[in-house]
Amino acid sequence: WNQAINASVRAGNHDKAEKLLHEIYDAGLMPDTISYNSVIHACAKQGDITRAELWLRKMRDRGVSPNTISYNILMDACVKADDAEAAERWLARMIEDGVSPNEVSYATLIHASAKHGATEYAEQWLQRMLSEGVEPNIVSYNSLIYACGRQGDVEGAEKWVNEVEKRGLSARVTTYTAVVDACAKAGDVLRAEKWMERMIAADVEPNVVSYSAMIDACSKAGDPARAEQWHKRMLDQGVQPNAHTFSAVISACAKGGDVAGAWRHLKRMEEASIPADVVVYSSVLDACAKAGDSDSAMQIFQQMRAQDIRPNVVAYASLARPFAHRGDWIEVERLAQMMSEEGLSMNEYFLYALLLAYASARPRQADRAAKAFLEARARGIEANKHVAAALGRAVGRVRCNQLMASQGMPAQQGSAEQQQQSTDSAAWSGNRASKPPHHNKRTGTRHTDAWVWAQ
Repeated sequence: WNQAINASVRAGNHDKAEKLLHEIYDAGLMPDTISYNSVIHACAKQGDITRAELWLRKMRDRGVSPNTISYNILMDACVKADDAEAAERWLARMIEDGVSPNEVSYATLIHASAKHGATEYAEQWLQRMLSEGVEPNIVSYNSLIYACGRQGDVEGAEKWVNEVEKRGLSARVTTYTAVVDACAKAGDVLRAEKWMERMIAADVEPNVVSYSAMIDACSKAGDPARAEQWHKRMLDQGVQPNAHTFSAVISACAKGGDVAGAWRHLKRMEEASIPADVVVYSSVLDACAKAGDSDSAMQIFQQMRAQDIRPNVVAYASLARPFAHRGDWIEVERLAQMMSEEGLSMNEYFLYALLLAYASARPRQADRAAKAFLEARARGIEANKHVAAALGRAVGRVRCNQLMASQGMPAQQGSAEQQQQSTDSAAWSGNRASKPPHHNKRTGTRHTDAWVWAQ
């Protein structure tokens, strides 16, 4: 019976698993703990926590004692459903029923806290685990290291790796990779390299995620040459690249305005039969924008369209920037119309490019800039300092302050020359965020907000 139930669980058929459990009773037999655990697992696997909880209660009511695995299954299901409080309640119920939690029980709760960045709370569960005499496993520590990594807390991540080594546990590739990722988020490329080398020295082979994190660190540091070196090293080690590694190295090239490098890696990505997405193409467009290469930008944009990849507002904003810098407001307006026809709404990134085009035109298009600004505000588009600076360049400080005041916004400070410097220095260096990437619900992109304020 148990083999048949397990087969149903593996097949994802929890209805059949439940039916088999009923058949055991119909045959005058008594299901054991394994039988019930299999059915609980089947329901949990399908995300039906209520049903899983019901079977655990039936199990207890019929005189079959749940074991640690029974409760761990439910706790894990609750965590996967993003209900950490329910998982904690089941741990309390486990203890009330005289069942001792094990390292998996506590690791589940540590992970629940860590994945939301609640590092202190995760540490409290680790301390409770130790006080109960339960020895943590590498999974528990990896959760803590991962939480530190997400926050860019390099010191915290390093502290827990040192604790892992102190306890004689074997660090895994995921352990070291989380520290490299923390270094990448902190923009510390040299420290990231140190941990890559330490991983290799420990006879732990970096995987594609490790190399991606390392390349991300190079990208964030604005070092495309270093990024390409690590990409080559990855290939030399026989590690196959994925979309993220290519995207990271292309992003590094984009930061340096290296159009040729971005093109080269895009071509290699295609040769490796790895499909590029709108984020990758937007990074190449960003390289073109920084280099002021409108011809290459348009070529990339057309190639993206030929691949049936629908551009998003970030792609349009990147495409518009080289035209904006040379004052080609007619082309930027045309792109705005194309974007509108595709059902995409202008955001502050594209508004910045449009105002910049009006400001850079000869003669300046002050009236068009004022009209565009007011229309954008009427649609609820944010006017941040970069938008305000571009508006100031286009219409002059006095008129800019009047327009800002009409929107209940503070006046721009400084001379026209200072405003121009502010706009020209709005090179918020961009990168594709490391795993998991940030999804902007407002723009429909995975870029960080810092991505597009670049020349």
